Order: sequence, then structure tokens, then C-alpha cells
Amino acid sequence: MAGITTEKVAVTGYGLIVRNHDCPSDLFNSLMEERSLICEDALLKKYGINNIPSAKLTSTDIDKLRNQFNVTKQPSNNRVLLMAYCAGENSLQMAGLTHQKLKQYKCELFFANNKMFIDGDTLTHYFNENTSSSEYIDIEHVGALMRPYEIAEELIKRFHLSGQPRVYSDACTAGMVALYSAYLTIKSGRRNIALVGASEEATHPIMQILFKKVRALYDGKFTELNQSSRAFDKDRAGCVLADASAFLVVENYAHAIARKAKILAEIAGMSRQSEGYKMTSTDLSGKYYLNCMSSALKDAELLPEDIDHISSHGTSTVNNDLAESKAINALFPHQPPVISTKSAMGHSLAVSGLLETILSIETLNNNQLLPSLNFSELGKIDGLIHVNKAAKALRVKHILSNSFGFGGENSSLILKRAEG
Repeated sequence: MAGITTEKVAVTGYGLIVRNHDCPSDLFNSLMEERSLICEDALLKKYGINNIPSAKLTSTDIDKLRNQFNVTKQPSNNRVLLMAYCAGENSLQMAGLTHQKLKQYKCELFFANNKMFIDGDTLTHYFNENTSSSEYIDIEHVGALMRPYEIAEELIKRFHLSGQPRVYSDACTAGMVALYSAYLTIKSGRRNIALVGASEEATHPIMQILFKKVRALYDGKFTELNQSSRAFDKDRAGCVLADASAFLVVENYAHAIARKAKILAEIAGMSRQSEGYKMTSTDLSGKYYLNCMSSALKDAELLPEDIDHISSHGTSTVNNDLAESKAINALFPHQPPVISTKSAMGHSLAVSGLLETILSIETLNNNQLLPSLNFSELGKIDGLIHVNKAAKALRVKHILSNSFGFGGENSSLILKRAEG
């Protein structure tokens, strides 16, 4: 349209923190070897709640994060902040950006997190001290609890970023909503560079209880808990939660070229929609998911047959997998290979979309397609899709990645292989 600036948007750096991994290429290689991050939740087991799978960070992971964070002599025990700082710093290093350069370029922060909780040990102590005097524990006002905007403000200070942080809490698609906002900001020419990230301690006991209450948490009977998350499989039995953080540096394409940055991928198009169907589910026909994917294709000026591969939201819940498979089947009759990395890594809520974006970029640049673990066959009423069950070599040009969240918050992203 005349008078509207439409700049190309590139990804020039990324970083992540998940169980046992803080290097994107190492994680990608591990997933290619069909290694799962999911095991029995040690903290819940300590509380006497057995056989609950999760992808919780280990004590070794936390110690490593503390060591990286505490270089500044300002220690913190907040896991969401620790993960965010380290993933963010790693993404900036990959992009070749110093804190001085960030200040010079007036880089802004787009940050996502849904909920902050007190740590498990404090909660246990408070419970033991107060059960005799009160029926309820006021978990919102116990201990020194940082809010998501305070995490973002701390990151602004540590990374020497510009302006006020933009903070998003749009359920499971919050990270992708943050990316969408940054994408529009750069595409319109209002900024040349942005740091986009999300961080979530999704395995916190209270979050596990919340997912149990809405009947979204894994409730299966598999002996091997690493088989518990099985997106699109006929025996799926709910999602498995995970701790994670993921950050991306997104940049005006020409700006990145001018500073001689490596272009890792181009964001060809995005869509963000709010359907408002139900608080915890979507229409089982998949029509809202289809609309969201169609809108992303329109933004990218692509046809359905241009999509070579789909990284699905794929939560291993009956509602999501049924609706998403039907939407994919209806929109993509050529049946591009579909995966869900949540079958190996669990669901990190706000982080999941950004994490899957990083892995999709790894797919583009390594010419290798990740497997979707624990899949045997589709459910009887699922949409007919091609779930990729084994790692394989595949050169792709365009990848579609979906994030769909509670409250009808939907987002789709299309990544394009970098030119040259």
C-alpha cells in the first residue's frame, strides 16, 4: 500500500535455556538423536506426588545460570530472571551485539511471561507454618515475588536497552505475540532492532495444579515417562510442562547487512488473532486455527503449497491436536511434514513458540528435519496429516510455526531460508 513502509525482518541471533541445554545447536542435535528431556518431576516426588512427568531444570542447570548471572555481583535466585538473562545474553553474543551497540541502536525489549510464583521450598515452609491457623494460603503475597514487568525492567538495565519494556502474558502464545509486536515495529520502520524473549518456570507445583484443574495436564499410564508427551497420537493423554527461556534478536534486514551481521532466517509473515471461543479450548473444527495460518500466508504473500514443513503447537491434548490436525489437513492438502517438539521437550507455555522458532531456524540451516517423538498413529477423528516420525535430511525454504493458547490467543509464523 502506498505510503506504508514494509521493511524485511531478519533474525540475527538467538539463545535458549532448557533442561540440560543452553546451546541451540547442541539441543537440535540431541533432538535429532531422539533424546527426550522429559522425566519424573523430582520436586513433586519430594512432596510425595509420584509419576508426574516434566522437563524441569536440574540443580546443575540452576548453578550454571547463577554463575553466569552473578558475574555482575548482583546475585538472584529468581529462576525466571536467571534463565531470561542467560538466554538473552547468549542471543546477543550470537548476533555480535555488545551492550554499547544495543544502546547506540536504541534496541527495545519485548518480553513474555505468564505467571510468577514463590519457590517451592518457601511455599512448603509457609504451608507448614500456617495450616493450623488458616484454610487458605495467600500465594500472591508471600515472600519477595518479582512481577513480569520487574523482570523486564531488570533486563533493560542489565542489557542497556532503550525505552520501556513491552511485556506480554497471552497464555501459551505470549512469546509469539511479543515476536509479532517486534516484527510489526521493525517492518513499519519504527525501529531497526529488537530483543524478543520469554521465560517461564512452568513446572512450578502451582502451575502443575492449575493445568490439572483444567484437565490439560498429562494423566496417562505410561511406564516410561519420556513417552508421556505424544502429540497427535491416538493415545495422547495431556501435556507435560517444562521450564525454559528463549530469546531472539530480530532486525531490519538492511540494517543487519550494513553491520555485517549473519542473517539466520527471514520472518516472511506473521499472524496474531484472538478467537474468544472458550477460555480453555477452541472450536474442534479447527476453523480459528485455519484462519490464523491463512492470515500468516497472506502476510507473507505465499500459497499453502509454498510451505515445506510445519512446526505445530502440538500439545498432546485432545482439543488442540484434533483442531490443529483438522486445520492443517484443510489448508495444506499437499501434506507437508508436521512435527511437535513438545513431544520431546514438554510445553514451556509462553516460551514454547520462541523455542520452536529457534529450532525451525536450525532446521532451515542444517537441512535436517526433527522427529516428532512418541507418535504411532493418528486418532480416529483427527485430521489426516503427515507426522514426521524419524529424523531425516530435508532442504526446506519455508516453515510455518504455530502457537495457540488458552483464551483463544492464536499466532502463526512463517520463516524463510536466508538468501545467499
